[in-house]
Amino acid sequence: MLSFSLQKQLGSFYLQTEMTMGSEILAILGLSGSGKSTLLNLLAGLLKPDQGEISLNGQLYFNKNYNLPPYKRKIGYVFQDYALFSHLNVLENITYGANNPYQEISELLRIDHLLDRSISQLSGGQKQRVALARALLYRPELLLLDEPFSALDNLIRTKLRMDLLNVHKHYPIPTILVTHNLEEAFTLGDRIAIMDEGRILQVADPETVFYRPASKAVARFVGMKNFFSGEILQLDKAKNLTLCHSNNLNVYLPYKESHQVGSQIEFGIRPEDIRIVREDRPRTTPIVNPIKTTVWRVIRDGLSYRLFLRIQGSIKNYDMESLIPRHLLNSLAITEGQTLSVHLPVEALHNLDY
Repeated sequence: MLSFSLQKQLGSFYLQTEMTMGSEILAILGLSGSGKSTLLNLLAGLLKPDQGEISLNGQLYFNKNYNLPPYKRKIGYVFQDYALFSHLNVLENITYGANNPYQEISELLRIDHLLDRSISQLSGGQKQRVALARALLYRPELLLLDEPFSALDNLIRTKLRMDLLNVHKHYPIPTILVTHNLEEAFTLGDRIAIMDEGRILQVADPETVFYRPASKAVARFVGMKNFFSGEILQLDKAKNLTLCHSNNLNVYLPYKESHQVGSQIEFGIRPEDIRIVREDRPRTTPIVNPIKTTVWRVIRDGLSYRLFLRIQGSIKNYDMESLIPRHLLNSLAITEGQTLSVHLPVEALHNLDY
């Protein structure tokens, strides 16, 4: 169990955060300069907090009267730039300063055939596995990973994510992964922490953070592109619905106890949750929150497509952003300027009135 409460002033930047975590992978998401790496350095003892406390599995690492040196902390740290010794081979790097057996870890990370190679002969992915093996050979009680996959191509990054999950299954210790990659955090994190300007804005499981963000700032960060505001017209607690007027539309939202008729409300929906009405398919239930739109732009986004949609009667270039798979774009022959019917599922709409 890791527990910390930390404060640190660095020039105009001020970090203040606290958390408790067990044997899980915690993915910390944040922009550059949000304090992610600073937090790792404080935990590792490479930076001294101004105030606070750190304890790991009942052992005190830091408080106002005590500061355990970094080399005595049972922490493995994998840096973004690997920090390997270029004059040593793979085996010498892994076992540097450690007397524990290395065979299990080298096999687990698929580097047992590389042990006699020099570091200069390794690919980026191989170097990262060597760095991870070295960190684990010390039998740490906490593993810190500072954007370990950011310099690697997508294929290697995907393989290393699986390696990390496999490693954590064998060595279930508290693991903090710093990243700015949404997919990486969603794939690897048992919980995700959103960090901004030295503060942790929300900590929760991936589904909650991505689909039920705690604030508009978190919602923007995790890709909720569509935000609306309006006035509450009607409340139906029995049906768990709130009726709101927004953008010249009446929209049903999930009911919330704090809602009041006549008050203003903000809500949002992720691009992939906007549904296209298939006119070619019969429906047995009525469509909720139907909207007539015009396709303003179609932009390729990896293997998917983003549709920028203008609500009919709007004077904006676009009011909503939808993300759809390529096969749907092709099967419906969607083009710019086309009229398109969509609907907003009630369960996908998220209240942002805090």
